[in-house]
Amino acid sequence: MHQYPPTTEASRTLLTKKDIEYKNAIEEFASKRLELSFGNKGAIHAAIVVTTIFDNSSEVRIFAHNMNGEISNLAGYYQSLVNFIESGKRLTVVLDGLKEDFPIKKLSQACRFIYEESNKNNNVNLLKASESFTKEIQKISANNTLSHFAIGDDSMIRIETDNDQHIAPFCSFNSKKVASIFIDAFDKQLNTCKEFSF
Repeated sequence: MHQYPPTTEASRTLLTKKDIEYKNAIEEFASKRLELSFGNKGAIHAAIVVTTIFDNSSEVRIFAHNMNGEISNLAGYYQSLVNFIESGKRLTVVLDGLKEDFPIKKLSQACRFIYEESNKNNNVNLLKASESFTKEIQKISANNTLSHFAIGDDSMIRIETDNDQHIAPFCSFNSKKVASIFIDAFDKQLNTCKEFSF
């Protein structure tokens, strides 16, 4: 089992009492598959929602910028990701902001782990977004802007519209209607995306 050594200020961040209350509420929403939507903001709360998606799904699709930011560097996020992959579940990650000349040693531990697993595990894919892929996602995104997201199975979803502040105006653990729109767009152009080779 992989253990994440906290090496960044973000990874050492301890949850406040409010963060713990938020985490407990999110875990209850997920366990009960409540049909409600909620917003979320900030790296810690984003990580709580995405780790809850990992913990309650058998397949996860992620469209992100580069997985080298605050969220990917949080220890809890990394550990949930490792547990998800090591349990044989399916993960497909498409990135639109990571260049292939980026030094592999500077990748976040989460992104590096996904890359290494993608080279030996048929259930894990790390892909570079093609122009047609990003255009397809942009078509379904609010205000024709590019939204990043994480989708668990066919109903759990977090849609982020502001990468800097990690603002997600829509999250749900039981929204097949919204999730299916993003899954269809993701899968439609997935074959146009290429594997990374660092």
